[in-house]
Formats: sequence, C-alpha cells, structure tokens
Amino acid sequence: MSSTSMDIFIKSQFQLKVMARVAIWFDDKDDLNNWFFYQKLSYFDGMTAEEVLLERGAAGYNELMQYIDKKEYNNLD
Repeated sequence: MSSTSMDIFIKSQFQLKVMARVAIWFDDKDDLNNWFFYQKLSYFDGMTAEEVLLERGAAGYNELMQYIDKKEYNNLD
C-alpha cells in the first residue's frame, strides 16, 4: 500500500470513529453527515469536523475526541 493510500485509509478510519462516537447525538445519518461535513464548529475557529481531520490528521482526531468529551459533559470553554 502506498503512503498516499495509507494516509487516506487512516483518515477514513478517523472519520468513521468520530462519526460513530457522535451518532447518538442525531436522529438519522443525514443529520450526522451534515454535522461532520458542514457544521462550522466555533471551538475549532469555524472549521468543520472534516476540515479538522484533513488539516490536523491524528492530532485533529485527538482534538475532536476531546471536544466530544467536553461537549458531552457540558465542559466546553
């Protein structure tokens, strides 16, 4: 597997894990997809979850998971 293919695979795995983690927030997959691809998150300076993953990679994945934890515990700064 080339490094480009591996990068795409890893980012896809991160995406699936983030989406699985927040799926309980939404009534259906359309709402979940809209959140991931289009919802601007003020916590990330207006970036979408997708943009956070694309621009920050593994660090972005960890930041998103921390954001999700904080949001679920009503602990956002």
